[in-house]
Amino acid sequence: MAAIKDFVCAATLAAGLVSTTCATATTMEFVYSDAGSPVATGFFSYPTGETGVLNYGDLTEFSITVAGVTYTLADVLPLTDYVWFAYDTAANVFNIAAASCGYDGCGFYPSLSAIDSVGDFGFFFTSAAVNEGLEYSTATYFSFDTIAITASVPEPSTWGMLSAGFAGLAFLGFKRGRKLRFA
Repeated sequence: MAAIKDFVCAATLAAGLVSTTCATATTMEFVYSDAGSPVATGFFSYPTGETGVLNYGDLTEFSITVAGVTYTLADVLPLTDYVWFAYDTAANVFNIAAASCGYDGCGFYPSLSAIDSVGDFGFFFTSAAVNEGLEYSTATYFSFDTIAITASVPEPSTWGMLSAGFAGLAFLGFKRGRKLRFA
């Protein structure tokens, strides 16, 4: 279904029927690392053109894998305790919560978190100043020293859409050129 949507978008772009707004989401990848080794990896997507500080409710997709456990946006949205996601699109950083208490007491300000009400499902990453985290379902503690957020490489369907658009433009140019010569 997505391939059909991409093809229709590419065809209409090639025909000049719509502006270049077919790309609907911006995808960012992130890695929490310790001494160069990833302790958690993930990605999130949000509507292209969205700016400011985004939270989980602004996302179209989210996934994080930590301690072998993967959480998605569907897992995170119903959670109610220590839920924190504040991605600043201008600064390309996860903002740190101004005030938050974890299960171990106050002073643990999250850079990224989502935990269920009993504390046996979810994840909690402190600020880079503290450099600690916990995956709750496996009770795995870890430390990290860097948080990297990068733009994702376009999916193959996006490259296909671009190729189809250029092919359509070339075809239209060829077709119009033939009409002029034989008219």
